[in-house]
Amino acid sequence: MTALLATITAIIFAGYEAREIKRRIPQGIRDKLDHTSLAIARLCMAWIAVLTTATHLSLLSIALHLLLFAAVFAPVHRLTLNLWRGMPWYWMGGDERNDDDSKYDTFWHWLTCNYTFTTHNRDGENWQVYEHTYHFLPFIAAVVFEVAVALLTIPYL
Repeated sequence: MTALLATITAIIFAGYEAREIKRRIPQGIRDKLDHTSLAIARLCMAWIAVLTTATHLSLLSIALHLLLFAAVFAPVHRLTLNLWRGMPWYWMGGDERNDDDSKYDTFWHWLTCNYTFTTHNRDGENWQVYEHTYHFLPFIAAVVFEVAVALLTIPYL
């Protein structure tokens, strides 16, 4: 049940975020979505999922349900958002990353890259460039990890 709620929540959030991004682009709004507010809303949905599906509310049970929720939510949200935005299915941001980019996504870029350029300035900001032979590798690595976490969590619920 937690996985189902995570899937539904991921699709709803992806739809909202895709609509907001598409609305902002023609208006020339370059600011990113408020990821703090989105994270708080996602956490609230995760807690609702835990409270409605956990058979007992021990600390371990809550942690496992939250972990399962996150492990299912992340790949479903990422794929749905990409498809609704008209981006390639494997999109996790560009190879050029700065401090405003997701640290989680940047980790997967770093892990799967062939080599990294030294930082350089663009409009006064520091950027790190990750060169990939295959641009879908960060997505694949993240999804494999997330699915593995979900599969390892399920037997303990």
